[in-house]
Amino acid sequence: MNKVTFTDPFNSYLLKQAEFKKFIKEIQKSLNTKEYLKNGFTIDEFVKKQWNISKTQAYRYLLCAKIIDQLEEFEIQPNYERLCRSLNKYAKTTQQLKLLWRMVLKKINGKVDLITSTLVSKTWNELYKDKKYSNICHYEDSIMAIIENSVKEHSKNLKQKQLRPFNNNMSYTVIAQNQNKINNYLVFPENSLQRIIIPSSDCIYNGNAKNNVYGSENQNVLIEIIY
Repeated sequence: MNKVTFTDPFNSYLLKQAEFKKFIKEIQKSLNTKEYLKNGFTIDEFVKKQWNISKTQAYRYLLCAKIIDQLEEFEIQPNYERLCRSLNKYAKTTQQLKLLWRMVLKKINGKVDLITSTLVSKTWNELYKDKKYSNICHYEDSIMAIIENSVKEHSKNLKQKQLRPFNNNMSYTVIAQNQNKINNYLVFPENSLQRIIIPSSDCIYNGNAKNNVYGSENQNVLIEIIY
């Protein structure tokens, strides 16, 4: 009679996690140091030769490495690419990511085989609706609200001034310390000074730039409009 062996799901998960982490960190290190250039390859040629993957797949694994880096404090971490993509789809800041992953682990209660992309999606939707976490999950909404209010205030002030035409070849710029890109605008990590610069529509005042600065009591954000 053949001997039947049972594998501990937890240990199996950690083993797969270790192998996955080693693989993506190797890709991360090689591409970050531009090893492909040192060997005279394009990125496409290098990743195909080294790991038999496409450039698109390589970039996906770089995203996984970024996710793992942010979850370094957790013993249990994502152990496959699709799971990392799901986390990245919903969590746009490190704080959001850690909260989401912590709640996923709380839900499974040690049963790692229950960790799926579907669970990640369900958990995020619950967090997003929970007012207790609104300051974390709705962080981007708060930033956009501040920007919109500042633009409205700026437009109101412009109506009260007589201004000459100014070069319209200016773009909307957002500047801050420790920037994190979210969607099509920039937001900033928690506890860092946020300075948002919004050029005026088309104006100059006495040949010199003049600034209006708006602040928010509840957000560590400065909105500066230059005109």
